[in-house]
Amino acid sequence: MRTIYTGLQLRAEVLAVMRERMKRGSIARKQYRRAYQIRWPATQVRILGSSEKVEHNVEQGMLTTIIYQAAHRESLAYGGRNFCSMATGSVEDGTGCAGPCLGHTAGHLRCSYDARAWRTLTFLFRPDIWRAIVSYELELLIGRAEREGLVPGCRPNGCTDTIYEVVAPWMFKAPIQFYDYTKVLTRFRRPLPSNYYLVASRSDTNEEQCLSLLRDGICNVAVVFRDLARAVRLGWKGYPVIDGSVHDCRPIDGRGFIVGLCVKGFVDTSNPFFVEV
Repeated sequence: MRTIYTGLQLRAEVLAVMRERMKRGSIARKQYRRAYQIRWPATQVRILGSSEKVEHNVEQGMLTTIIYQAAHRESLAYGGRNFCSMATGSVEDGTGCAGPCLGHTAGHLRCSYDARAWRTLTFLFRPDIWRAIVSYELELLIGRAEREGLVPGCRPNGCTDTIYEVVAPWMFKAPIQFYDYTKVLTRFRRPLPSNYYLVASRSDTNEEQCLSLLRDGICNVAVVFRDLARAVRLGWKGYPVIDGSVHDCRPIDGRGFIVGLCVKGFVDTSNPFFVEV
């Protein structure tokens, strides 16, 4: 399997599969048309990316990459599915965790939307190519981290909640420290790869389940506070709160902590998803 594709080459591969599925009736014509309109890069595609926050992981000794694909129901328009099965509320009315999700409130530029779209289309309709590209890019990450004296790290769910230990178990054979935030709390009931560190993500509907996991020492819990500085100073629910906005290197946090996150973007902070201390 080749590992280097231009966007136009990859587009042709994906659309060919979608045309066949449209003929069988599993994809609507309007979904195919929407996928056809996605702008793919003319140069070599890359699935692993970065963000300002994960770049701060270098200060903690970890060179980190991240995968941004279509959040929540964003990909339904072009034949996809809900990639955040436990999300609450809706984007339209700004409620729950879906409303203020960075997958919707950040990256509004057409190029950001299209980048998430073509990565998602590849994941859905040519998973073999998606795997080949990701595997190749993870090898590059390992080599670069070794040269720079850093630990290679990867956060597969940049703005999604895909159960990668099930859908892509091959990924965790690489000598890389993977980590994610998740609202799919059933993931903690089964063994995880030893190099996959998960943090439970509190929403407006799963608070008690998250606190139970924290009490049992199974994982830390990420909480978005209206006033993060106050939460760090006072703690929450009897647990110490660490400032999770400084960097994203969650595997070094230890256990028994609330990972405090701050409100980002122009959102309605009266939403009960945000916590008041």
